[in-house]
Amino acid sequence: MSDRCTDKKYQDMLAAYELGMIDEKDREQLELHLYECEFCFTRIQEFEKAAGHIRHSRAAKENIRAIAESLPS
Repeated sequence: MSDRCTDKKYQDMLAAYELGMIDEKDREQLELHLYECEFCFTRIQEFEKAAGHIRHSRAAKENIRAIAESLPS
């Protein structure tokens, strides 16, 4: 696996992509990039695995909720 992204712009978009927070045009461009960049593709897979654990873990959800509630608005 490559130890870095071929285009940092896309690497910076990964978390927003996983959270569904990028617009359609950027999403399409990033998805095309994922076919070319093993680094970003691997990171997306890791995000998906982590998200799956969070979705199915009551303790993780409770911890996230507590953190979110403790943050200023």
